[in-house]
Amino acid sequence: APFTVADVPLLDEAAELLGDLDEAGVRRRAEADREHRKATDNAEHALANMHQSLEDVGADGIVTAAQLTDFNAVTQHRMTAAEAATADRTWAYGHVVVDEAQELSPMQWRVLMRRCPMKSFTVVGDIAQAGSATAARSWQDALEPFVGERFVHDELTVNYRTPAAIAEAAVDVARA
Repeated sequence: APFTVADVPLLDEAAELLGDLDEAGVRRRAEADREHRKATDNAEHALANMHQSLEDVGADGIVTAAQLTDFNAVTQHRMTAAEAATADRTWAYGHVVVDEAQELSPMQWRVLMRRCPMKSFTVVGDIAQAGSATAARSWQDALEPFVGERFVHDELTVNYRTPAAIAEAAVDVARA
């Protein structure tokens, strides 16, 4: 049977623990690493050649060879950040927004935490609406294993999903 979305956290965990078992993938990564080193060397030479010009305009040292290499790699392949993230299992994000977060299992949280090393998240959900047997019973249960007590729990006081007229009608029906 083909893999499902539910299999992704387990496959990701296995890949993290076992490493890459695909020899062709290992060779591709080794070749990519060689190309990256070569491109970085070229960028260092280019920056050295431009040193005086950059210094004259006060821009020397603002861009490193590694930054130039990474920028050129992205623009050369014309990949969006979303495409690059899809192609690279180890892609990391600076901030992640999680909607319906009450549905996430501990393994799914592990995947997200691995992809966001800064642990910067906006988590939206209603624990009371969790439908999964693996869902946490509280936000503390969900987040503490990964961030300790370093999270802020704020409750929304304004309903942005239901128009006021519908909410008022629902209250009237409930009171009747």
